[in-house]
Amino acid sequence: MPAHFERYRLRIDPLSPIHIGSGQAIEPFEYILQREGESTWLIVLDTCALFASLDAGQRAEFDRVVTKGDYAGVRAWLQQTAHPKRHARYRVPVQEGAFIDLESSIRNPNRAGVVELSTRDAATGTPIIPGSSIKGAIRTAVLDQLAHANPAQERELLRVRGDERSAPRRATDFEGHLLGSSRENGRPDLYKDPFRQLAISDATLPDAGC
Repeated sequence: MPAHFERYRLRIDPLSPIHIGSGQAIEPFEYILQREGESTWLIVLDTCALFASLDAGQRAEFDRVVTKGDYAGVRAWLQQTAHPKRHARYRVPVQEGAFIDLESSIRNPNRAGVVELSTRDAATGTPIIPGSSIKGAIRTAVLDQLAHANPAQERELLRVRGDERSAPRRATDFEGHLLGSSRENGRPDLYKDPFRQLAISDATLPDAGC
């Protein structure tokens, strides 16, 4: 007999900034910034095309800055030399606050200037919040509510947090107890986990929201 699933539309309003990394990053010598009217852009460079197009004077200036070990100078040189269209691999709109922060990192030798990329849909490139991350946030909220439901469970939660050596196992066991999915030996039974059958679709975001 086929399983029956209910489908619901879910609206979530974030209460704080969210960053779910893809594990990929853009290094500080791989991008420049561009202000275009009221829009602000991060432009990822095709560095091979950039260096192939340099004239003798530009190469000499690059060599001079690199020889000095002036990393902020190299970033400033890129910003001045790279063409936002001819040398671009792609460009991404960024919010004003992030743009200003990145501008300051270019001039500051103590700032790494690395841009950690958000997770995007592999087919479309659209930024997303993975459904698994949303599910994890819901699970955490439910567990937090259950853990503080009565004083005995709050005391057990404090013991789990304070026991560094066995904290991961005790936390898993305590989680199973809260969700009513524990075996007789106290270990969690994944087949009884109430979240096992919950599937949440990825939430797409507008580029300007990233």
